[in-house]
Amino acid sequence: MQTEGEVAEAVYSLLDTAKRVSGPWAAVTVTHWLERNGAGCPDVPLLDEKVRDDAAMWAACAHQAEMEAYLTAALSGLERSVITDRAAKRMVALGYRTMAPDDRLKFIEWVEKQ
Repeated sequence: MQTEGEVAEAVYSLLDTAKRVSGPWAAVTVTHWLERNGAGCPDVPLLDEKVRDDAAMWAACAHQAEMEAYLTAALSGLERSVITDRAAKRMVALGYRTMAPDDRLKFIEWVEKQ
């Protein structure tokens, strides 16, 4: 079984070959493939209690670029709205847990300077 790194290298090599062979059509083809195979826009649930479940399901299907784009937009939207302390702490804690140990130390240093 291949590691994620090996799979990424194989896909990158394939994309390089496609670019060399077909030039700009490689970008068009890859863009079309990503649009067909991405998670697309998150669904808007009709019931509030389903929001987290639907968000988790969408995130399981989304590509990293999609998640980063929606997360960035959502956080920007939160800057313009009222957010509870509990929700803010939950989001910071989640971000902190996903950081590498060195980045955690840098983050703590940054927080202490604020």
